[in-house]
Amino acid sequence: QLRNDVMHEPEGGAIKQILLDEVECIAAKLLDVAATKFSVGSDELRKALDELKKICSNIRAAVLTGKEHKAVQCQVMMVEEGIPQLRVKIDSYKSSSTWLQNVTGFYCLQLSDSYNNTVSCKDILEFCSKNSDTRILFVNGSSGSGKSTLLRQIQTDLIRKDGETRTFKGGESFEVPLHFACRTLYVKTLVQLVSETFPHVAEKFEEENLIEFAIGHMKCVFLVDGLDELNENSKALVEEIVTFLKLNTSAICIFTSRPHSIQFFQNQLDEEGLLYQTFKIDKVKSQKEQENFLMSSCANGQEISNTYTSCKMNLKSPVHLGLYSYFHSLDPESVKLWTSPAHIMRGTIDYGLKIAVNRLNQRCVQESQYISEVILERICLISFYCLLENKFLLGKTEIDWLLAQTREEC
Repeated sequence: QLRNDVMHEPEGGAIKQILLDEVECIAAKLLDVAATKFSVGSDELRKALDELKKICSNIRAAVLTGKEHKAVQCQVMMVEEGIPQLRVKIDSYKSSSTWLQNVTGFYCLQLSDSYNNTVSCKDILEFCSKNSDTRILFVNGSSGSGKSTLLRQIQTDLIRKDGETRTFKGGESFEVPLHFACRTLYVKTLVQLVSETFPHVAEKFEEENLIEFAIGHMKCVFLVDGLDELNENSKALVEEIVTFLKLNTSAICIFTSRPHSIQFFQNQLDEEGLLYQTFKIDKVKSQKEQENFLMSSCANGQEISNTYTSCKMNLKSPVHLGLYSYFHSLDPESVKLWTSPAHIMRGTIDYGLKIAVNRLNQRCVQESQYISEVILERICLISFYCLLENKFLLGKTEIDWLLAQTREEC
């Protein structure tokens, strides 16, 4: 069939480019059915599937132009070298928050759409796969609702080795995850992002070829964390990603944001004619869900969950539950007296103050306790004024003022 479609194409007609993909898909299904019918082991099946991919790859290579050869080389290197190196990089990543270090597992939260339909976050990639018209998702939620953790977990899941258990359904459909946090981004172009994510691949190809030959021909997932915290670099990159999504229909993007910023970006997509879907991260509402969160996500989860149940706490935010877990690991007896989220936040502030004092002492700063308390008072003051004016972020002006005041005190 492949030979006939190529050789007997009407003069001037276009050869059916996707035919080999279709044949490969059918052959893979036949192998899968045969393995079940004749009780073939998974290792032998995987070996046969690898052989199938090799045969199809050789067919493609036989008819490629020089430019197409370069594209294939770049894609192969991305999969065979870039992705394994990204695995190492992610494995070495550790949360910058000391207080959440006791959260060692991932808990699948529920998402709800604008019609209050509920879906598990583990179905988010499958949603994109089945809804080709909606390739852009917005996930919004308040601070500490689990947005950043969700994107990190998706990135980790997408680069798992073949045969490893995946958390997110449909993840095997995508090849390259490109993740960045808007608040801390220091690159401003798509080329720079790909180069920073896959530095060893970037060394071997011209920068512009990374886009044309690699991610332009692969199924990419952009994971953009914190639209409400854009800086100049991330704003420029987001605009470039939107353009890329218009030109490359196999790519998808998941944005996270706090609710107050999301409408502005959706208005921009409306102007561009791009469809999107919005989900909200639901709180951990019931007592049973909260106990399950602690048991499945935290080190020594059973003991923490038992203490939590006896205190009759009602912490609906994942970050509050994570903080509770951390303080329980420090002093199980003290948390037994806590009854509300206010106790969690008070404990966090007191602990942060203690850490600040210790750091100043290590630098031989005089009056470290007094200085730390003054700094905390000023943070409270400027935070109060921001809230009074309905401002949800400390901007450059406020942060510069805090830094200047801190230097003066020190």
